[in-house]
Amino acid sequence: MPPEPFRFTGLPSELRNRVYKLLLCDVEEPEDYTNSENVPETIARAKHNVQTSILAVNRQIHTEAKDVLYREIKFVRFGATMEVPNIHVLKSLVKNRCVPVFTMDKNVVGRFSGHVLSYTLVQHLTELPCSSFSCLITHRDLDLFCRALGHAEAAIPGFWSAVSHTITMCAPYQIPPSAAKIHQETLLAPLRRHLRGLEDVVVQGEVDEALATAVADQLKSYVIEEPEVLLEKVRALKEAGTVYFRQGDSRLCSESWSRACNEIRRVRGGAMWATLVSDPEFVRDLAELYFILNINLSQNTIKDMDGSLFHPELAPRQASMSLLALRNAYQGLAGCKMYWQPSDAQMAKLLFRKAKTHRLSNDYADAFETIELAENLLPDDEAIQEEKQIIENAISGIEIA
Repeated sequence: MPPEPFRFTGLPSELRNRVYKLLLCDVEEPEDYTNSENVPETIARAKHNVQTSILAVNRQIHTEAKDVLYREIKFVRFGATMEVPNIHVLKSLVKNRCVPVFTMDKNVVGRFSGHVLSYTLVQHLTELPCSSFSCLITHRDLDLFCRALGHAEAAIPGFWSAVSHTITMCAPYQIPPSAAKIHQETLLAPLRRHLRGLEDVVVQGEVDEALATAVADQLKSYVIEEPEVLLEKVRALKEAGTVYFRQGDSRLCSESWSRACNEIRRVRGGAMWATLVSDPEFVRDLAELYFILNINLSQNTIKDMDGSLFHPELAPRQASMSLLALRNAYQGLAGCKMYWQPSDAQMAKLLFRKAKTHRLSNDYADAFETIELAENLLPDDEAIQEEKQIIENAISGIEIA
């Protein structure tokens, strides 16, 4: 009597699930980009060895395997419709954080139904043309993704204005009722860790009603610490950025200083500012820190423009970044000029960096005009005199040619 043919479905379910996991859930950990020179030029793609052919064997295997796939990987679906500049910022934040995505195809993301959570942003009252950005990531990488979103206000003040946030919890696989709330809390934890000060938040879907309300309230709130605690946090971020700057890590340096600026801007726009502003010493310290952090951000960009990371095609964007930071420093915190004004030396440093930014982007007329303003403040400063000579030589070279 011939032996019976091997039947995969005859194996115990534990063994079948192990096979499904091996074939469908082999997704690599995100790469650790500690050196800013290694950051990808485009949004990172998730590296995996997923063999989906087993899903086509028969209906039973398809159902079982899909359940394991969704349960193990826990997909998260993200979509945003915002003004074009804000979409560019979103993509840049995701790229710079090296968040690995499975796909950015809007149609594929829209059809996908195996996610545990979807997060949708829609910007209202827009004045500029809108665009969209969609992606599919793992819940394992949602923490990294939310960290990236947490820096949006630092990139563009008021970024979250008139933006609705819809978080929809889904149930692509069964969870025992006794474990459901803990499961939901785990899925929502990255958003609660990194996002604050959002104006319009809805948490809906397969989620405990009380938990949904608590999460929405938390994401809308922004708790301001005691003034001295806040100053310590900002100073610590400033010092961390200085360490990264000296180590030559431009990305982490910029991230630390931007986070510090973000903290200050959030406080300035928060409900408790009216109370905090009653302490002139606190406001004075905060305003000076904001000035220094922004001219530091400019210097970090200038270092990239002037050093080994410089690429001519990046000059316009880098110059814009440097000039934006200097403009933020010059304009300062709204309503704080009565408490603190930069010294002549600090203003000369700002003007020096503005002149150097113009020179490195071949804008010699503005460079010369700005370095003369710096010279008026500090006529004997060697660095200013040296930069002025470089600019004059560049202008002379153009005239001779």
